[in-house]
Amino acid sequence: MDPRCVEPRKASGLTLDNLGANVRMLPFTPSRCCMTVPTYHIFSGFPDRDASWLEAVEGLGVAHDRMRERAVQAPGAYFVFCPQTHTVLASIDTSRPHKREGQASA
Repeated sequence: MDPRCVEPRKASGLTLDNLGANVRMLPFTPSRCCMTVPTYHIFSGFPDRDASWLEAVEGLGVAHDRMRERAVQAPGAYFVFCPQTHTVLASIDTSRPHKREGQASA
């Protein structure tokens, strides 16, 4: 089989090999088989007030990583928004330092 073609897959006991001579294999191209990666938007501030758009990135993992990177670079509140579902998928607030256990308050 041409390595640029899709591998045979079983579906209800059938494979591409036993479907018959009328089935034509198309060369593998990402546009034919792969879905596009969703785009997510990163904002600073809070979803219900003072939100400022910062950037759009492809992939939820990338969006989460970028949100955390921004929070380390400039402490504050950040969130990841999905424009397809109109929901906030992740958020972080690094504006206040967290107390460690056993640390006395001043």
